[in-house]
Amino acid sequence: MKYRIKIQGGLGNQIFQWAQGVFLENLGAKICYDTSFYDSYNGSNIIPNRNFELEKILTEPISKSPDLDCILIEGYWQTDNNVELIKNTILKKIKPCKTKTKKTLAQFMFVEEII
Repeated sequence: MKYRIKIQGGLGNQIFQWAQGVFLENLGAKICYDTSFYDSYNGSNIIPNRNFELEKILTEPISKSPDLDCILIEGYWQTDNNVELIKNTILKKIKPCKTKTKKTLAQFMFVEEII
């Protein structure tokens, strides 16, 4: 099965959307990502314009494709337990933080607790 996952929002949302794709890949699905949300201004009076930042933290680029023959999946999955099932795979695909500060370490510990 081929799926196209819509990536949108800030970096946190991008990570959860990408992680859903990683989960589906582990089940044997073909995944491509739709990043068209970032092709134009996407902000409002309340929410600032968002940029595609995900690839800055990943060890490999994602497969971006406008392939419309895929099943479109759109969502945020912030409370999806699928992330827990592939925690080690996700951690291997994210670049380690180069800066070691108390704040960075505290944030990392918080992210590890979530994952």
